[in-house]
This record gives sequence, structure tokens and C-alpha cells, in this order.
Amino acid sequence: MDRKLLGLRALLAVGLACAASALATGCEGLANIEDRELGQCGEFCDTVMRNCSGTNKVYETRQKCMAVCKLYDVGDPSESQETNTLACRLREARDAQHATEEEVSNHCRSAGPEGLECDGQCESYCQLYERSCGEVQCGSNANCVAKCKALRNKDSFNLTKDHDGNTVQCRLVHVSNSTVGGKATHCGHAKLSTPTEYCKDLPADDDGTGGGAASADPDIITEARPQDYCRVVTVACGEGDYAQYESQKQCEALAPYLTQGVLGDQTDDTLACRLYHSYNSLCDESSHCPHAGPGGEGHCGEPTSDTVNHVEDVKCIAYCRLAKGVCEKQYDSADGFDGDDDKCLEDCKTLVDHAVVEAGPDTPTRYRVSYAKTPGTLACRLLAVSRAAENGKNGSLCDTLAVFGKAGCAE
Repeated sequence: MDRKLLGLRALLAVGLACAASALATGCEGLANIEDRELGQCGEFCDTVMRNCSGTNKVYETRQKCMAVCKLYDVGDPSESQETNTLACRLREARDAQHATEEEVSNHCRSAGPEGLECDGQCESYCQLYERSCGEVQCGSNANCVAKCKALRNKDSFNLTKDHDGNTVQCRLVHVSNSTVGGKATHCGHAKLSTPTEYCKDLPADDDGTGGGAASADPDIITEARPQDYCRVVTVACGEGDYAQYESQKQCEALAPYLTQGVLGDQTDDTLACRLYHSYNSLCDESSHCPHAGPGGEGHCGEPTSDTVNHVEDVKCIAYCRLAKGVCEKQYDSADGFDGDDDKCLEDCKTLVDHAVVEAGPDTPTRYRVSYAKTPGTLACRLLAVSRAAENGKNGSLCDTLAVFGKAGCAE
């Protein structure tokens, strides 16, 4: 039996149901559902499945296309605005039919879950997640969209390759999967800040902690990169109360002085550990931003003994490594620490905020740029070394000796 006949029968059923119902309630709601299933979504899925195939395919099955389609606002076909609607996607799917080879990918990505020219990937992702998974991430749709900008964007979409990797495209694959069953599983894979199993950083080897199985896919980033860390921590922690750097540029200047580490690490004094906690910060700035900052706030640190328990000098170790890396010449001089790491540690431990205090996210001495402008603190020195890195290795900001606590950091 062909689809047209099935459609006629369904519409007849709608009419019979309406006739049997009370006239006071009407049949508008029921008719809209049938119109959506047999009209706009039916036409859209026929069009996008036909015009976006092969490497440009955005849905594996018509069933998934229909399930995702029902979550979009219908929109107005007469309007040309680039809105996150079904009308916009249908227009893009139609345009793909006669597009040049260079243009068809853009039209199909716009017609698919990405909504590339239909308000954008993050707008589409946050709305689909909310409507399919029943959860508003980061407290509001607007905040979800803003924090989603931290995710890596591959500028391409592939249903198979984007099943893995810490990208917005991977999350769109899995949130689309959630529309056809197994919401508890697929929504977990698609979460913004703490995805399970697939949409996260995967190391090249199996020696990462918490990073999942190793990845041999050449399209997946398998090492911690300064640009990824600084993008995420800047978006996640912003420029306000929880900012860890004064700018993304400052972060990118300091990041190369951190030991790279293995993706998925959660506890070492490494760039990889700070990247991990940066993602955790996306929807919980107050709890996690200090862990992602230059000192690691004890979560990204190297204890000096098995009994440290986050209260000794792990922040001091991070500080001394950064000070030595950025201001090596001055660190080795009498104005610094004579090149003596133990001397640096002992001096650092005299500072009132050298220890990690697990007293909750509102602890005043947890690292942030605003607190770091307090003279005479370890936070002040960490801000000074961040500024010195931006100024240049062994540069003039190292010569001021603020990095070594011999000049103030307050503006």
C-alpha cells in the first residue's frame, strides 16, 4: 500500500475522530499532529533523504528523520530568515537538489541536525537536547548555547566519523539517536559538559585516566592542545567572578609551559587535566573553574607524598614549575630562588593561600583573577606568571620580580 493511500486513511481517521468528539473542544490539535506527520515532516524527510545522500547524508533512516523533525518549530515557509525551524531546513533540503558540488554539503548540513544556516549548530543542539532528553542544560537554553561555543567544531558532518570525539557534531549525532529510543543511554552520550563514553577526548593510548578507550581515528584529536584548553576555559569561566585568565591570548601564552599529559587525566599537574576540568566547568563554574586554572587548585597537581590529601603544597609545585619555565633566567638568580626548587617551595608555603582547602566553591581563596589581584598571595604570583608569559619568556615582566612575590600584582 503506497504512502499516499496511507495518508488518506490517516486523515480520514482524523476526521472521524473529530466528528465523534465534542464540538466545543474541536480537532485543531489532532489535525495539526497529522498534518505535521503526513505533511511538512513527510515532505521534508522525503526531500532531505533524496537530495542529501552519500557523503552528504544527514540521517541514516527516514524513521530518525521523522523523529527529529517533530522536535522542530514549524516556522513560516514564506519567510527567508535563517531560523531554527523546519521551514528553514526544508528550504535548504530543496536547494541541495540543484546546488553545485561545492555548495551541496553546506545545504545538507543546514537541513540536518546541525542547522548550519538555520540558526547554527549550538542553537539546534541545545533545543534538540531539551526537547528529546527533557533537560535544560546549564540552567537555560541561552546559557547552553553560549557554553556550547566552547566545543570543538569540525566544520564538517559525518554520521559515522562523528560518532566519537569531543565535538558539537558528535553530540548532534547522539542527540539525534535519542529520538528513536534509548534516551537514557543516548542523552548521556550527548551531554554538554560531561558526556559518557563517546563525545569526549580520547587518548591515542590506553593510559589516560577516565578518557575512555584509545582512538586510532586520524580525524579525532588525541592530544591535549593549548588552543582547545584555552577556548574551553575562556568560554566556561568567562571574564567575571570565575575567570582564570584575563584573556584567551594570555591563556594561550601560558599553556605551553604546562606539561601536556594524556587526554582524560583528571589529577596530574598537566594541560590535559586542566582541559578535563575546563569541560566540567561549562555548567558549573563555581565548583570547577579553579581546578582548570594555572595552579590547578589541587585537582590538577602533583603531591609530594601519599599523605598530602589536597592540603599541602600541590599548588606550590604548579607555581614553581610555571615560574621556572616562564622566568627561567630570573628564577636562577639571587633575586629569584637561585635555581633551587626546594627554596621556591618553602617560600611558597609561607603564603596564606598556598594550601588547597576543600570547603566548597565559595571558599574565598580559591583561584580566580579577581582574587589574584590581592598582593602577597600565591594567587597574585600565579597571575603575575600568566602576565609574564604573555609578555614573553624572561621578559620585562619577569624582571619586575612580581612572579617571585617581590612586587605587587594589584592594579
